[in-house]
Order: sequence, then structure tokens, then C-alpha cells
Amino acid sequence: MSVLPPTREWLRHDYYACLGVAPDAPPSEVDAAYRRLVRRWHPDANPGDPQAEERFKEVVAAHRVLRDPASRVAYDALRARHGLAPPRPDRPRRGPVDHLAPPRVRTARPPLPAWTRRAIAAALALAGLLLGLWALTGPLPAPTEADTPGMVQATLAIAATKLVGSAVLVAAYPRLRDRFVR
Repeated sequence: MSVLPPTREWLRHDYYACLGVAPDAPPSEVDAAYRRLVRRWHPDANPGDPQAEERFKEVVAAHRVLRDPASRVAYDALRARHGLAPPRPDRPRRGPVDHLAPPRVRTARPPLPAWTRRAIAAALALAGLLLGLWALTGPLPAPTEADTPGMVQATLAIAATKLVGSAVLVAAYPRLRDRFVR
């Protein structure tokens, strides 16, 4: 059997409730519920009853989706993505939320080792210095109509300053943390 493409109907109808089976029901139970409901709601058994005809169509649509394992998995996944999936017994449920309990405090991550901080600071400082040298002495990118060479040079110098400043902050982070965070 081929997988049925997901439709909006899958979001509108709970096919498990339509057939009266549990989400973890085996295919034999789905088939038995389908046969029982089809006999009950068939239009020939209920002539002239439009509600019975609609119910019959829902039962047939539910069986088309739930009888095929691949379509059933796709149906469950789509409904779970939209928060409409019924709780599955094979998935552990979370317990009730205690709103009066104190909030959980996240533990702080350990700081980076000193050698890592020094390497990051050196890379940032080197990138900033190279960018600054290029802004002062190197060929500038072609300016657009709104830019002048001086504006391009100033923008590159600002970027270089930010890189060097970031390097200083990374290098000085432990001392700043100890001084300002208690």
C-alpha cells in the first residue's frame, strides 16, 4: 500500500476516536471496529439519513488512514507536530507541574580554560589588526554611489576596532567576572 498524502482532514478529525480504538490498537482491532461501524452506519441500512451517510464517510476515511502502517505513522506524526496527538502509552508522560515549587536554578557552565581564552583573544586581535592595516594601506573595495572612499575606510576601521575590543574582553573576562559578579 502506498502512503496517503497528509491532508487538512487529518488535523480536523481524530480517526482513533472516530473508530473507537486506542492509538496503540493493533491492525486487527482497527479492522474489527471498521467492520462493526460500517454495518451500523451504511447508507443502505439507514436510507434517507444524511447524518448516517456523513458518519459512514468518516469511518471509511479513518480506516483508509489507520489500516496502512506507513499512513498511520504519517498521521500520528502530523497530529503530534500540531499538538493534537493523543498520549501514546509507549511514551512516558510527564507528571503534573507543581507551580508552587521553587524554580530550578541552572548551574553555571564552567569557564573556558585559559589557553582557549588566550587563543580566541589572539585570533580576534590579529583579525582586527589586519583589518585595520588593510583599511589604512590596502586597496579599498569599489565604493557605491552613496559611499565615498573615506566612508569605506572608516567603516573598516570601526570593524577593526570592534574586533580588537572583543579580543580585550575575551582576555580580561575572568578578572571582569570576579570584579563585577558576586
